[in-house]
Amino acid sequence: MIANNMITPSYEYLSAPTLVAGKSALPYQLPESTDESYRSRVPLLHSGVVQADASHHPLAHSIYRHRRFTPDPAVSLPQTENRLEGPSIFGGIVSMHFGHVLTQSLGRLWAHELSPTAPIVFLPETLRVTELPGFLTALIRSFGIQNPLMLMPHSVICEHLLIPQDICNLSHRPAAQPFFRDWLKRHRPAVLGEQAGRLYVSRSRLGLQQGHYLQERLLEVALIANGYDVFHPQEHSLSEQISAYSKANQLIFADGSAAHLWSLAAPGGQDVAVVLRRPRDRAFVNWFRSLDCGRIHYIDCVIADFGKRGDGPGRSVALLDMAAVWSQLRTLGFHQDSRQIGIERARLDAWVAALPRRFRWPLGVPFDLDQLSLQILSLRRHVNLRRCG
Repeated sequence: MIANNMITPSYEYLSAPTLVAGKSALPYQLPESTDESYRSRVPLLHSGVVQADASHHPLAHSIYRHRRFTPDPAVSLPQTENRLEGPSIFGGIVSMHFGHVLTQSLGRLWAHELSPTAPIVFLPETLRVTELPGFLTALIRSFGIQNPLMLMPHSVICEHLLIPQDICNLSHRPAAQPFFRDWLKRHRPAVLGEQAGRLYVSRSRLGLQQGHYLQERLLEVALIANGYDVFHPQEHSLSEQISAYSKANQLIFADGSAAHLWSLAAPGGQDVAVVLRRPRDRAFVNWFRSLDCGRIHYIDCVIADFGKRGDGPGRSVALLDMAAVWSQLRTLGFHQDSRQIGIERARLDAWVAALPRRFRWPLGVPFDLDQLSLQILSLRRHVNLRRCG
């Protein structure tokens, strides 16, 4: 039941609207000869809800990955024989990307309390999204939501559709409204046991094409020596991840989506730091602030970023001043180890300054790097300088 002490977000029931999805939602006509791999990656920007009178309902507009998803008013309503009987709830846009699903596909879940047995219907971001990601289903169930869940791969006419307001989205200001915070407190999974111990949430076992920072394993070894457990979230179930994050009293995250999952389960009273590999983004900071996660320490010691043409920030590979990272963690109380780790800053600066903006591998490295860092570098071709924050 919806709490009575909060202002309920907007919602509306529609009769016989059309959910525009799948190929009908492509933003432009593709030639028949278009490569299927390319076609499957095109964002379905015209996905959304069209009312029976062909008008668009403002509550159904969605923002996902910095793009607006809404049917094109200049395009005729797709003709479809597909029907969805009974009541259903519009869930918004979904993809297979862990971080964006957590921050942009949950904002309408609160409406399950208005219709506890109606299916929640999501629309795919692209044609290659053919099923709901398992982690989304697991997360929704952990909230105690038992509504059927559906991914709609094609346009369909709904008998009755509930359109709830999206009250939690990384692109909104604030990202999460007070009602969502209250809803989350009532629905976040309970974790048994007291907070104890230290946890470092790593990216070192992700694929080489993913975002990394160099020398991460050096940091892991130093943290293990100071009582930290190193946690690789992709090797654990969603419930195990939530439990691990909730039970630690000191948490250090390698910059990535794992911190977003923690934010949805954060019990409060924890010391948390994020070791950045990308510029500190306003949306990133706004997300944690709006979910009232407590103070987070952002450690920005990036000297340079190695990348490939076309890579987005999610795949950035950063060279950090690891000595400065270690020093800041000590100052903030995450350890009391007075030793120094990492390569001297002057040597790092000299090496990076001598690199061309574009380079070929093998690349001369005038100091010892671990094998993982060398493997990651071997796949990169560009370097951009940044100042250590």
